[in-house]
Amino acid sequence: MTTEHSPQLTLFRGFPSPGRYTVSPFVTKLEFRLRHAHLKHNIRGGGPREAPMGKIPYVDLSPVLQPPLATIEGKPTTLMGDSMLIT
Repeated sequence: MTTEHSPQLTLFRGFPSPGRYTVSPFVTKLEFRLRHAHLKHNIRGGGPREAPMGKIPYVDLSPVLQPPLATIEGKPTTLMGDSMLIT
């Protein structure tokens, strides 16, 4: 159960408008699971070039995860890709 003060994940789904359908089944699956788990999240556009695995969707876990998750090219990151791993 989340509270009013719980940190929010940021979901990068390729299409920035919340509430609008996206054709990616992976984005749809992840958004569905986040909503039904009552996890508050922000939606941003993002794209494959910024994604940690080169694919969308991906999430930024920085509000809930400290220290950074891993390093990419020597830089710490809190981004996680792959909808199955995120779930």
